[in-house]
Amino acid sequence: MDTYEQLTAFYASLGEYSAKDKVSKSIGDMFDTLLDAAKAEHPGNPIVQSINPVGRAYQTGSIIESAGDIRTLVNQLLTATQPAQDELIF
Repeated sequence: MDTYEQLTAFYASLGEYSAKDKVSKSIGDMFDTLLDAAKAEHPGNPIVQSINPVGRAYQTGSIIESAGDIRTLVNQLLTATQPAQDELIF
């Protein structure tokens, strides 16, 4: 599964939370891992490069950004990393 597909699955799973729900640090850590992969694959994309990690910023806490905040960031990553139309798999 490539990064775009993983981001798509992550975006869908975040839909199980309400937008205002706080999510655990592990959700933030998953976001950060996907963000690292997107940054490595798209080094010239200013949107991808401008997004900061969320999970690592809260190393001592158990609650981080809201699900809606993270979902918005994932949506921006999806938009910025979307394959060309002839490369889409679905």
